[in-house]
Amino acid sequence: MSEKRKNNLNSKQCFVAMWFNEQEDKTKYWFNMTKIYNDAIKPAIEQENKYTSCRIDCIEHCDDINDKMISEIRKSRFLLVDLTGYRGGVYWEAGFAEGLGLPVIYTCNKNWQYSNKDLHIQGVHFDLNHRNIIFWEEDKLEEFKEKIKNRIDAIIF
Repeated sequence: MSEKRKNNLNSKQCFVAMWFNEQEDKTKYWFNMTKIYNDAIKPAIEQENKYTSCRIDCIEHCDDINDKMISEIRKSRFLLVDLTGYRGGVYWEAGFAEGLGLPVIYTCNKNWQYSNKDLHIQGVHFDLNHRNIIFWEEDKLEEFKEKIKNRIDAIIF
């Protein structure tokens, strides 16, 4: 176990990296991700597992955002990374955490699993598409919440 990982064993923080989209439309590809966070991700982390959820846009600070993000990842016990939206920053945050030896739970909307050229959607990058990703559906958030809880229970000890 890495020295960094040992130092985080008492941390109760889970850093959440995700797309901050609040756009809603009638397609199956664009979601209000703040709603997904508030209705499934945050409750699964906080209420059912007694960890605190840390999303960088929810922290009041006057620091450089990148420095603050790196600091919060370093303080975290683990990360939950949602790959929906194919955001480069989200992939970077996951890689940084893995480099520190922190466990990373990957999630993604099932419609973003594969590329769709007609809709200009890139699927989960090939570097991560072999991982054990929790795929979720917008109309099954209770199931998604339960899967997150089970994954946390399985990998965080």
